[in-house]
Amino acid sequence: MLTDILELPDLEIARYKITLQALEYAELPIFLGSTIRGALGHQLKKTVCITEHRDCSKCIVVERCSYPYIFESAISTSKKQRCQRIPQPFLLTLPPLKAGAKPGRYKNFVLGSKLEFILTLMGKAISYLPYLIYSIDQMGEIGFGIEQKVKFQLLTVNTLDKESKVYDYSSGQVEEIGETSILLEEIMCRYNQILYFNSTKQNKVRLDFISPTRIRERSSLQDSFDFDLLITNIVRRLQILLEFYGQDQWQPKTDFAELAKKVKLKSSELEWWDFRRYSNRQNNHLKLGGVIGKIEFEAENIVQILPLLVAGELLHIGTATSFGLGKYNIIDI
Repeated sequence: MLTDILELPDLEIARYKITLQALEYAELPIFLGSTIRGALGHQLKKTVCITEHRDCSKCIVVERCSYPYIFESAISTSKKQRCQRIPQPFLLTLPPLKAGAKPGRYKNFVLGSKLEFILTLMGKAISYLPYLIYSIDQMGEIGFGIEQKVKFQLLTVNTLDKESKVYDYSSGQVEEIGETSILLEEIMCRYNQILYFNSTKQNKVRLDFISPTRIRERSSLQDSFDFDLLITNIVRRLQILLEFYGQDQWQPKTDFAELAKKVKLKSSELEWWDFRRYSNRQNNHLKLGGVIGKIEFEAENIVQILPLLVAGELLHIGTATSFGLGKYNIIDI
């Protein structure tokens, strides 16, 4: 049974499809994760901040405020000594980078062009959805972009799986937060879907990294990686997310590291995709590149480790997932 393999504590998640429409012509970076995240964070703080000094560490309502919880989880006071860098309780999923897409290229938006992305929220962050929707609406009205501020209208916010309407511009109201789910349920659903469409016994898995993925080993970014490093990264990410945003800590009973040692790299088409983002806090452009492309692994026990790969597919892997990084799809097994 899948639940016997993972035995995950509950982690509530909700995924929303955000649709905006361009109100003018513009050229924006081909990968918009940094642009959207920066504009959203700036607007959310502008929306909810009640102090003149704007410093979350000095604010008397920091433990109740949506902005530090969502965007500055790394300064969580209650658990700071245990983990100084806490993954944020949300992630962005952008349209995949197309084959041949090069860093520094731009995408054209004309009047009426659609911009869509997926916003995944975890734990208490789900309750702050109305603030996030308002902030997305405002960032579109004000305009976002580095070299050129482009105005967009927020058209709809729908739940990703049930496609129920959460927000529509015609009413201008958040109608409901929508149905949430438990991470393990999402993993089971996707796991069964993969096995249904791949009923023949297979001994390989092929992953397609569709956004830059930053995996470190001994503090060094990797331009390729073996299966053991991939699995170690997924397990560590799950443990941190479950501890800080879920119901309990998780210590896997299955020895995934031992299983991963039996998996061999069969082929790799990964390439480094470098780009820069502008940091308002540091007033500087920072590199935020990672690997994209396909990689294939082979072993007789792939199905045993598949639930972890599904978890990584849903939650992204590596660093900077709130920028839309670390997204891969399981495309073959």
